Amino acid sequence: MEMARVRPAPNAWVAIVEALRRAGLDADSAERVQRSIDRLQTEIREVSPDLDLEAFVAAGVVRENDPASEARLRRAHHATRGTSTFSSRAKFLIHLVTRSRSDPEQADVTILQLMDSLERQIPGPVVRVVACQASSAQLSAALPPGADLSKVLGREGPLPPLFAELSSPGLAGAELHATPSDDRPAFGFGERDPRRTGPLRIACGEWIPSLGPIHAPREARSESEAAVPSQVHLVMPVYAWMEFAVCEVLWHRDVPHGGPPVASTHVGRVGESLDMLGSSPAIDVLGSFERCPSTTLPEVLRSATPTYRDLLQKAFDYLGEPYEAFEHWRYFVECPPLRSTLLVRRPLAPR
Repeated sequence: MEMARVRPAPNAWVAIVEALRRAGLDADSAERVQRSIDRLQTEIREVSPDLDLEAFVAAGVVRENDPASEARLRRAHHATRGTSTFSSRAKFLIHLVTRSRSDPEQADVTILQLMDSLERQIPGPVVRVVACQASSAQLSAALPPGADLSKVLGREGPLPPLFAELSSPGLAGAELHATPSDDRPAFGFGERDPRRTGPLRIACGEWIPSLGPIHAPREARSESEAAVPSQVHLVMPVYAWMEFAVCEVLWHRDVPHGGPPVASTHVGRVGESLDMLGSSPAIDVLGSFERCPSTTLPEVLRSATPTYRDLLQKAFDYLGEPYEAFEHWRYFVECPPLRSTLLVRRPLAPR
């Protein structure tokens, strides 16, 4: 519908036709295209005085529970699959919020990621798929003196943060390659290994200490206090094509909060702060946000259940906490728009 607002002007149509000619369009076809454009421009000029463009745009918005609109959205989304460097049937990004081990006024976050049926769409050099957020220096500062960094979740194994026993076997050095940067482990996706016959599945994660405060600030008395956030932001960026995006939050019951979380999807902008992102207009998506009573996945994602549950158990074992110690919220989005961000926000507890 935004195309209706920015339809090409007459000069722009001329440039388009000229570009088609340069691309090899023959003269007869170019003339037919130009005649069609002329007829379209005439029709637009005749109806423009009576055209309520805002109403037209509003009428075209995807309506909730409109099967025809949802089917069109799915077809359009699947048609863009080949334009992404790599794709996955589903991507899970799971955030486990716990009290900091070193500072009771801060929250630690353990992030798990699962990519199901990952495929390379466009051949080329290794493309980074996952990078840890916490640097080795940040982790070392949060650990007790003498603690072994290789025992921290996400730092184990020859290809951190890969869980070799949960992902598809034989990936290291074949399709996944270490691409560390700035003291942060990472891995990238190269060419498909011709020896692989089944779908490619990647499971990984990391522990991030002291990501933010657990209490909202009192009335700010200084600039430093004014900079303290009043809510927590947990995000899932959509950089590549995926059929389903699942952003989950498991909030430990011992961590206070200021109310239930809310979820929304926004246009992702490089370098934009989370506060700015949350205040930008939300995108209408096919999805749901709800509190989960168990680890049961939606029917369309049941094939990923064993890996999903094993990945969660890895985090529970590392944190020393059972599933029952957490509130579980799931933001499930079908056909997430490319270059968008799934955002879950929760108000911090007042002091």
